Amino acid sequence: MSLENDHFDRKSLRKILGAAADWKGIAADCVCFANAAGGRLLIGIEDGQQLPPDDQAIDESQLAKLRKRIGELTVNVQIAPHIVTVENGGQFIEVRVARSMGMASTPNGGFYPGSSSSEINRRVAPEIGIRAVRGALERLASRGLIRHEGERRWRRYWLVKTQQV
Repeated sequence: MSLENDHFDRKSLRKILGAAADWKGIAADCVCFANAAGGRLLIGIEDGQQLPPDDQAIDESQLAKLRKRIGELTVNVQIAPHIVTVENGGQFIEVRVARSMGMASTPNGGFYPGSSSSEINRRVAPEIGIRAVRGALERLASRGLIRHEGERRWRRYWLVKTQQV
């Protein structure tokens, strides 16, 4: 398996199980991949590991729950999860995220620019580069018209509701 990059990431199975599940984080990763050129998310492989634990078994119901939660937490994101069993007998979920034909986001307007590649340039604003798009987003944020959180590379943006004057 390759290193994590703009089109590939690994997450612990704990990210989708129990009260400590991080569904918003998983949804944000899917939005990033959809806004880039698509990608693969492997759920059930810990950081620094190449394989899941040998006793790890995935229940089929997790696939339906994953589809449902990502559908609720995203807009214009298509995923295809399936269970993979590896040579040690352990299992993980491979989630293939398709490239979005529109701009993918979260329902509240959260937008993750995704890859720093030219994919976004061709889809968001063909006449300007990604630096200009990010610059414009930063200027809107500095004026209080939009908000953001996260690292610069995977920053999430959303509109701020304003009152009509």
